[in-house]
Amino acid sequence: MSERVVVHEGPNVFAEHAEKWDSLLERAGNPTFFLRADWLNCWAKHWAGSRKILLAVVERNGEWIGGLPLVLGKGRIGARWKVQKLEFAGVPFYDRMELPAATAEDCQQSLKLLLQWMQKDLAGWTALGLHEVPNGSETLNAFKALSPKMGFDLHTVLASKAPMVDLKTGGKTSSKYRRQLRQSMEQLEERGKVETDFFSVELQNIDSLIQECSAVEATSWKGDQGVGIFRDDSYRSFMKDVWKMLAPEKGIALATIRLDGELIIYHWGFRHGDHFLSYNMAQRPETNNVRGGSLILKLMVDQGEELGFSRIDASRGSLTSPNVIGRYHGPIRDHGNLVVYGPSLVSSGLSLLRHRVLPLVRKIRKAPGPPTLEEKDQITDLPCTKESA
Repeated sequence: MSERVVVHEGPNVFAEHAEKWDSLLERAGNPTFFLRADWLNCWAKHWAGSRKILLAVVERNGEWIGGLPLVLGKGRIGARWKVQKLEFAGVPFYDRMELPAATAEDCQQSLKLLLQWMQKDLAGWTALGLHEVPNGSETLNAFKALSPKMGFDLHTVLASKAPMVDLKTGGKTSSKYRRQLRQSMEQLEERGKVETDFFSVELQNIDSLIQECSAVEATSWKGDQGVGIFRDDSYRSFMKDVWKMLAPEKGIALATIRLDGELIIYHWGFRHGDHFLSYNMAQRPETNNVRGGSLILKLMVDQGEELGFSRIDASRGSLTSPNVIGRYHGPIRDHGNLVVYGPSLVSSGLSLLRHRVLPLVRKIRKAPGPPTLEEKDQITDLPCTKESA
């Protein structure tokens, strides 16, 4: 069997090769929503700019067996260094990424050939930085297996933790937590008429719903810090196009809590098979003292099966502020960020500085290092069912 790397380039590459790419994803078990060709194409239209967009695939006898959607341009490695960075397309909007392949063997072989192509034939990159790769996944395992064989250093750090809850069991919450939620709802009801809903967004309602959600987010801490997903016209335009793309397939689910008709808390995410992938939540500051995020999550846990979901997945989660989904004590999936440096002297110098010099400086100053990624052979997950993936 002959295998070769084929590289497609251009701003429309994901639309032009959508059929073959999505066929590969299907054979790979649709590992993540954020590999979908339509999502990547929508992202490229809004955010590619002057960067180089690449769809690098490994082909065997005419069939794609693995590949990576990539973007090459200015990007940060660590907090300090802005370099020519090769990374997953979709940055920074994805929550989970992998190299899609039907088998672990195909994943490792595809990665081997793609790394050889990067080292020998792709010019102008300083570092390959891939974020939000699940720990224990075939992708991360392939990197670890190939590192000593191919002679490159693989650097990994723990990036996020994504808790999940199985809706068939409803998770496990403490009696104290359940009592707090009842009290919080009672406090909210004392303020006025409370209306709750969890539904699939319809096309004709997108403009008004995004306007409402944007207004709530603007009053929240996300609005204060300028980190909201609806923070400005460019972000709202992108999200509106994403919603319009997915609404016909009931691909956006939105939970709302209204007080006297006014939206005060929302939580929305993507449908991926039978998973709800949490993506964005915000609440007006006056609801902070009634556990608004917990109240709306309870609504989703209680009603999620009615929408065809069997799991709620945090998609990714902060290390400093644990996701509220963790209160249901389900599995937690770790994600890692990994870096491989290019063949240039600049790459070697940056690697030496970041991974030899700085650790010594931190040791002398007794400063903490980056969070480490535990060794795992298998991913901690609640996979989508075959019937709905």
